[in-house]
Amino acid sequence: MAIIDYELKTNLNFNKNQALNLALHEVSAFPSTPVAGQVCYKDGKAYQYNGSSWLDMATQIATDAQASTGTAEDVAINPKQYALKANIASPTFTGTPAAPTAATGTNTTQLATTAFVQTEIAAATLNAQIYKGQWDTTSQTDYSSLNSYRPIKAGWYFRCTGTGCTIDGVEYNAGDAITFNTNVASGVTITTSMIDKTDNTESSDLVKLNETQTLTNKTIDGDDNTIQDLKVTQFKSGEVLTSATSGSAKLITSGGVYTELQSKENNLTFSTGLTRTSNTITVDHPFIALSAGSIAYGASGGVVTELGAGTDGYILKMVSGYPTWSAAASGVTKETYTNPALTPDSDGICTWTVDHGLNTKDLFIDVYEVSTGANVIMTILRNAASQVTIKFYASGNVSAGTYKVVLGA
Repeated sequence: MAIIDYELKTNLNFNKNQALNLALHEVSAFPSTPVAGQVCYKDGKAYQYNGSSWLDMATQIATDAQASTGTAEDVAINPKQYALKANIASPTFTGTPAAPTAATGTNTTQLATTAFVQTEIAAATLNAQIYKGQWDTTSQTDYSSLNSYRPIKAGWYFRCTGTGCTIDGVEYNAGDAITFNTNVASGVTITTSMIDKTDNTESSDLVKLNETQTLTNKTIDGDDNTIQDLKVTQFKSGEVLTSATSGSAKLITSGGVYTELQSKENNLTFSTGLTRTSNTITVDHPFIALSAGSIAYGASGGVVTELGAGTDGYILKMVSGYPTWSAAASGVTKETYTNPALTPDSDGICTWTVDHGLNTKDLFIDVYEVSTGANVIMTILRNAASQVTIKFYASGNVSAGTYKVVLGA
């Protein structure tokens, strides 16, 4: 049977019948004047012209991955589209996926959008104390250097650094902390009444338990209470007072203090060389009985006083005109330590405990930054003769070896 080629210049309507044993036109080169929808077979692949270019019907032509509304249809899916699908279980999204924003306070398994999270954070931190940074107090005359933080929320606090300043009678020094007690909107001038200050230094009026305290121009008022077991080592001349308010009556007069000696004066027995007349004891043949190793010296008013034996190796020196024993001078012992890695607590305070071998609280202490050699201001507590605690503010974790402390005794 001969094969005859015919050129059709009209449409063929198969009226929904099959085109049996149909083969695409095989070409070695794409037709030069194709029309949209034209197909051909080239190099083992079927191609369709889309009006501007020939497309591989196996890999480049795909319908949208959709089903017509109301019916279920099989559709072709481009493998590239399939690679972008999201799994139902544990999906990984790309781009900027969106979802409905839940109402504030929602406590369900609904997705939490960025807007929902930000709203919840704002509500949780409302009026909470939040560390915002450092405030250099050097030569400040107002709070304008904090303007860049506006709008400011109540509870924001800053750590003071620098050489200090005084604003509206309030003194700010390095180590102090300031906390805003109200919101400050953008453009609003910051005033002293908006700020609460926490003093990092100890008050000079503080009396520590088990410590020797020197009181300068201070009055201890017992307020009619009883002070028990009070030991007075020395009264200032002319300053022992009665309840009188003025004049010589304020002073305790001769005989005004009843002593144990007076109560037993009639029971005293005097040996040879001692006589008593009107509560005055006279030594007829003066002698001094001293303990082994002790020294007698003349004190105020011609009274002979005994200085007990000193410790081996101690030397005798004069202090305020009187002899006393003192340890021989020796060289300074020094120990140095660098900080471990430190994490600030919720108040931004790092605590560094140093155990040393100097065995004394009488220490010379210097703290400086290792990288710069600059001295830093920190709170130092002498916990015991072999331990000190160093506290300071930090805005984040402090790496090991950042600071060095030098202890000398």
